[in-house]
Amino acid sequence: MSRSNPEPQNTTSSQTGKGSAVLFSGYPAPTSNTTYVPNQFLDVVLRRASRGAVRLVGYMLRRILGWSNPDGSPQETQVRFSYTDLTQGANISNGAIREAIDEALKARYIVCIEQGKCNASGVLGKSATYELNWDESDEYITEPERFRGFFAGNGNRTYIPNAFFDHTIRNEPLAVAKVVGAIVRHTIAFQDRYGFRRTQKALSFDDLLRITRLNSRSTLNDAIKIALSHCHILRLETGTFGNGGVHKSTYSLRWEDTTGTAPETSSVEPSPKPPKGGTVQNPNLQNQGFSPVLESRPQTNGPKSEPRNTPKSEPRTVQNPNQERAKNRTSLEITKNNTLKEQQQKQTPGDPESEAAVVSFQASSLLKEIGFLDRDAITIVHTKTQQYLQQLVADGTPLAEARLTAATRTEELIKNQIRWLPKRSVAKSKLGMLRSAIEGEFSDPDSQLPKVDQAGISFAKSYYAGYAGSAQTKMEPFPRDPSLASQFLASLKLSEANPEELGKAFGRFVRERHATDRNAKPFLSSAINLLGDDFTKHLEARAAKKLEDQKTKTKKIHEETFQGSYFDYLKSQALQLKAHPTLLEEFEEERKQQAAMMRKMKLDPAKFRTETERVEAIAEYFRFHKQFRILGFWDWDQQLNPNGYGTKGQSSKAH
Repeated sequence: MSRSNPEPQNTTSSQTGKGSAVLFSGYPAPTSNTTYVPNQFLDVVLRRASRGAVRLVGYMLRRILGWSNPDGSPQETQVRFSYTDLTQGANISNGAIREAIDEALKARYIVCIEQGKCNASGVLGKSATYELNWDESDEYITEPERFRGFFAGNGNRTYIPNAFFDHTIRNEPLAVAKVVGAIVRHTIAFQDRYGFRRTQKALSFDDLLRITRLNSRSTLNDAIKIALSHCHILRLETGTFGNGGVHKSTYSLRWEDTTGTAPETSSVEPSPKPPKGGTVQNPNLQNQGFSPVLESRPQTNGPKSEPRNTPKSEPRTVQNPNQERAKNRTSLEITKNNTLKEQQQKQTPGDPESEAAVVSFQASSLLKEIGFLDRDAITIVHTKTQQYLQQLVADGTPLAEARLTAATRTEELIKNQIRWLPKRSVAKSKLGMLRSAIEGEFSDPDSQLPKVDQAGISFAKSYYAGYAGSAQTKMEPFPRDPSLASQFLASLKLSEANPEELGKAFGRFVRERHATDRNAKPFLSSAINLLGDDFTKHLEARAAKKLEDQKTKTKKIHEETFQGSYFDYLKSQALQLKAHPTLLEEFEEERKQQAAMMRKMKLDPAKFRTETERVEAIAEYFRFHKQFRILGFWDWDQQLNPNGYGTKGQSSKAH
């Protein structure tokens, strides 16, 4: 595969700025110039390093792995660079270069081969020489504390477009690079057992928050907006957000040959609010190559009318929740309502179809009262009613009865979703959230939260105290903190855990992780989301060590308890040795040689040789003898001791 010149174009932030969305048209197709990069750059460096360290390591990866000779080996394995090289090539400011190099060295991303020298009188200075740090072991490591260098074995690498290093990492904020890197890692960098790689991936907002390790939801939201508008990624399908959401957004890298698409500038949340008097494009259809779907919005509160070319029943419309409803309906709307009422009055009272029509009218009225347009309310009610109707008919319910039951279920569903709407987390469009909740039949948000108990309250309060490094803290938990704490405690599965002590331990654990992050926030919700798994592993390791220490202590006590019984066994074996004169003579010859060596060292063997010493010497000599084997303590304990360690008859006293 060919390699382009790894030196990036010298486009400074003043040249690109917000205009980078115009200059950058997308990544080249994967069949073009790429760099074969260790996945640990995405798993370790990009997720945890500072912007300067990420740009430094990315610059070195591009320089070293971006070019190869005809044999397939890198043209240069070491990189010598000056501060000027880094400011122009990696876009690192002068003040941040030293800090970036020190961080990369400390994290074992790179190693220094030769220290640089400053200019001296009559002697030119020399730039330092660095190379990537490679780990020759067979283990692929992503834990930063165990990271020993990039995996040098086969596999665990990905062909990443050169533009990711030359443009994205070099020019964009770190948060944007993290978002794009997350998309890369879970699409083209993910390979299944059959060798296929993904081209797109469904990722929720919380998924991206966890993968990128960003501490702020607003920062992530802004980063996704920039990544979309600057042509780094595509959102192929917009997900449903909020409690009980059933769909995640689907993302992919944006390639230069992508057709029928345009940069997205809408919010991350679904159903963006259009400008007053403007139009809104449907990002889902547009990203899939369809013509943009436009919706007209009048600038005044005057009569509204639908465009002639607009379908009367459109399933994906964008509502403006801030637009005031006109007090006087248009003649078309009045005609619709009156016609429906007249039809209802003409139908026979008590007829199931008549009752079903009344219920459906009431359900659509509920939606119109909360802000939906007539056609949207009717579409929502009709779609959901038809779903229920098909299920009932398939189960054998008579058609007339099924229509009434379906309409009643739809009305009840709409009433519940309207009642539960204030409980949901809504970023922008309440109507968009309500529609998604109806279509997805979301459950009551309160039913999804664990019951708040005293343990959760104690854990939440103690967490902030532990984070502050004090016995108590004046900071009160946020309203959702106790329920999240209760859920987190339940996931730990510690039956005898002290919530207060665990909360303080978690607070100290998070504070240590935040020591090098100036922008870190102490909020319990983000701490559980980002560091909860790490803390669980920490507790498991601590519990395993405690169990091992207890086992060692117990075995030591057991050995001391039965040492007398074991020595009796050794004496009996020493007596049985007399029945084997040849073996005994072999042992005595060995003893004579040891005594001769002691005399040469001017030591008297008689002073060291006692009856106990002789028994122990016999046991040691015949420990692994093929003809006459004497068991060691733990072999004897398991094979001959009736109260051996771990047996039901184990006792603390010898019998």
